[in-house]
Amino acid sequence: MLGTACTRVEERIQAALGEQEKGASIEFESCLDVPKGGVLCALPALLGNGLLNDIERHLGKLTGYYQTFHILLLSTYAKLI
Repeated sequence: MLGTACTRVEERIQAALGEQEKGASIEFESCLDVPKGGVLCALPALLGNGLLNDIERHLGKLTGYYQTFHILLLSTYAKLI
């Protein structure tokens, strides 16, 4: 089974050609197991309280498939597992 990024070819091509300014859309999908996934249950509340407000101003803006907040959230989650 391919990962989500491997199945979203159109978005990757647009990002590679510089035609996608906002980055990839966030899409949640069901899965069988996510290690320490319970931490992700707190994410909506944290985002609602401004966890990522003005994040691009502080860390810079990335262009392409992944946005700054994608990288920040993924690297934070990776440290938990």
